[in-house]
Amino acid sequence: MRATRTLIISLVIFLLLIPLVVCRAVDGATDRLIVFIIAIVLFIATLSNLTKARTVELFIAGAT
Repeated sequence: MRATRTLIISLVIFLLLIPLVVCRAVDGATDRLIVFIIAIVLFIATLSNLTKARTVELFIAGAT
């Protein structure tokens, strides 16, 4: 249980920090927007697959 929680936390941190690094490396605003959208989709997909969250909870997690 503890190893699973650690793995999920590591994955979430990775999914939240990598877009920041990529956006710093990308010059165009359109490219940054695409990176941002892809990051949100991956984050919500990861949360929905790894947790038993309801749709409303996933919506709130994606909005914040």
